[in-house]
Amino acid sequence: MIRFNAHFDGKNICPDEPVSLPEGVTLQVTVDEVPSADQNRDTDGEQHKALSPAELIAHIESKVGLHEHPADWSSEHDHYLYGARKRNEPTE
Repeated sequence: MIRFNAHFDGKNICPDEPVSLPEGVTLQVTVDEVPSADQNRDTDGEQHKALSPAELIAHIESKVGLHEHPADWSSEHDHYLYGARKRNEPTE
């Protein structure tokens, strides 16, 4: 596979740098838009990049703060998310 940056001039796709492609061969072209520098900014105007999951969580925490949660959140998630009876509650 050959990848290169290009732009569309309204009529043709024009490579931004010299590209070595085979002549006389049918090629399959897939177009993906590359975000501009302005599209890589969040609502605060801060530059961002692709983040790992850990970096994303740290970024969110830095923006909104760490939220408090019940100590039994993981074991009783059905109760907190869906209103189910807690596992250790007696049935009526």
